[in-house]
Amino acid sequence: MKKNVSTTIFILFTIVLFGQKNIEKLDIYSNENKEIISINEFNTKCKNVVFHCKKYETDSLIINKVLYRYYFGEISKQENKQVRIYLNRLANKDIDTTKNIIIYFKERLVGFNQSIEECTYDVDKSIQENYSIYLNNVTNQSHNEMSLLDFKKVFNNHITKFHSEVRYYDDYEKTAKTKSKCIQKIEKKSNSKINLIVHENIGYKLKNDYFTWAEDTGVIKNMFFEINTGNDLLILKPNGKYFIKNGYVSDSNIIKIANESDWSEYYNDWKKTTEEKFSKGHGIIKKLVQNNVYHLKHCF
Repeated sequence: MKKNVSTTIFILFTIVLFGQKNIEKLDIYSNENKEIISINEFNTKCKNVVFHCKKYETDSLIINKVLYRYYFGEISKQENKQVRIYLNRLANKDIDTTKNIIIYFKERLVGFNQSIEECTYDVDKSIQENYSIYLNNVTNQSHNEMSLLDFKKVFNNHITKFHSEVRYYDDYEKTAKTKSKCIQKIEKKSNSKINLIVHENIGYKLKNDYFTWAEDTGVIKNMFFEINTGNDLLILKPNGKYFIKNGYVSDSNIIKIANESDWSEYYNDWKKTTEEKFSKGHGIIKKLVQNNVYHLKHCF
């Protein structure tokens, strides 16, 4: 019988709290349903195209989670109505009930000052000091390390690109203009209304010359993105069915999914893909994944 990960973590925390202080970190593996699984099951699922895996560390635990990369779901008629009313108020828009809703979601956005504060590089320290910090982080994360010469190139490039306020806002405006063109194109070709939603904003300029980000009070996050952590785009049909993706999907595939009136084939093939024997994708999902080559245009 599989245990719920929350219960298991509580038990392990209790053991660690009242046990030895210098205990080695324990690895926990959970599936997409938050159930504890073996490392072999975890590794198998991580190879499946509809999943992606993340690792979270605490002082005493290493939590390895299986999350959905692609997910098809459905909300009730009442929930669908409430979401649309909420978005109308949030973004000050009147969305046609016959249109698809596309939400580009960000868990967090930070402005220039905050991004500098959170940067792992410290401009007040020497290259050697920054390199020592980098080596310590690499050792803890078991990644391959760069040489000092390579690190110096990366460090200087990062400082030039991300620590200039003038360049930051120049890139901000260019990105907004490009994103605006993408929004117009996809809305026109997919009978959709696109909403840009952020859950937590720290000093980021939400309104630009082309569009405005709306701040979520928790409704969108809790309903669609709480379980699917890291996912960034939602397509919600007028009938309440929805698709969530993480990472790259081409514009043509976003438009294709949004325009498809019957998602039965998508759902059935997606469900079969979650099975081990179809880990590379089944039917239409296999085609969807194969078409997601990175040189194709993608807005989101």
